Amino acid sequence: GCSSLLWAQQGSPPTMFFPVTIEDLQRNPTATPCMGDGQHVTMIIYADPDHYRQNEYFVDRIKKYIFPLDEFCGYGVVNLKDSYLPTFMLRIILRTIRSRSEAESKALILTDPDLRLAKAWQLGDCNNQVVVILLDKDGRLLYWKAGALNEEETTHFIALITS
Repeated sequence: GCSSLLWAQQGSPPTMFFPVTIEDLQRNPTATPCMGDGQHVTMIIYADPDHYRQNEYFVDRIKKYIFPLDEFCGYGVVNLKDSYLPTFMLRIILRTIRSRSEAESKALILTDPDLRLAKAWQLGDCNNQVVVILLDKDGRLLYWKAGALNEEETTHFIALITS
């Protein structure tokens, strides 16, 4: 599955994560922001759009917190390659979602059209998964989980950000 098999073969996950150039919703090349900038703890949600509700509990809990933007950076990356929907249709859907509400319009959503991010970060096969990654200010891995986070895991994740 996503990362666990690949990382198990290597003994552990990568200790450092570096920016990867993927795309914004208009297909413009965009580097994953904030990573290892020495200022921001960074949360990335890497999602198969066919299973976007997989971490709904986690996302609902995270939305209730106001994290200081000078110390925290969070965004979503949509794994376009593993979806059964055509890429052009997914981009239309994503732009529509962004226009639904003010909160969602401010959310940064990037796209990974060809598994660039999954390959660069050695995530393995993330089809049918929503992956939550948390990096410290230097880009070191603090937390990683593929699949739904339960209540205890969500509380632990929030504590990592707020501590």
